[in-house]
Amino acid sequence: MITRRASLAAKTPCLPFACLACLAGLLSLQAAEFTTPTTASETDTPHDGQNIVINNTTVTIDGAHSFSSLLLRNNAVLTHSACTATETHKPELRLANAVVVSCQPPAGLT
Repeated sequence: MITRRASLAAKTPCLPFACLACLAGLLSLQAAEFTTPTTASETDTPHDGQNIVINNTTVTIDGAHSFSSLLLRNNAVLTHSACTATETHKPELRLANAVVVSCQPPAGLT
């Protein structure tokens, strides 16, 4: 469930492992932001092609999905459904731009 559409420019915390120059073009784009637990099955594709923000929640993604970008922030978790004896679930993500895992800077640093 999308709770709102958020700008990726809003509150850009430290990105220690990301190439900030590579993200410059993404920061002004709108994104589908997930703030409640959500599952996207293999056939659930309404968000494909979009910028995705997972914010302080767990999102379960199964199967092939194509996103413009993926941002995990504030303790976000990206996972897949458990496999069974008859079904194998795994995320197969294709991203046109960047995957970013943001963090909060240590106390005293900005």
